[in-house]
Amino acid sequence: MIDEKHNDRMLSHEDMAEYLNCTRKHIYDLISEDPNFPKSYNISKGNKQHARRWFKKDIDDWLRSRQTE
Repeated sequence: MIDEKHNDRMLSHEDMAEYLNCTRKHIYDLISEDPNFPKSYNISKGNKQHARRWFKKDIDDWLRSRQTE
């Protein structure tokens, strides 16, 4: 699952759900329940629209850390 290409790519909720093969709800659950889940970044202007993104590298690093648990 971990793809070393495009590690600087940023993923949306939808991208992450596809990459991790899970639902968007599961992504929200991970965000709220796992303190080690990677930090997201707001890429939208102002506060009206929240466009959150995660670096793919951070998601891959988080996945690796879970494999060693």
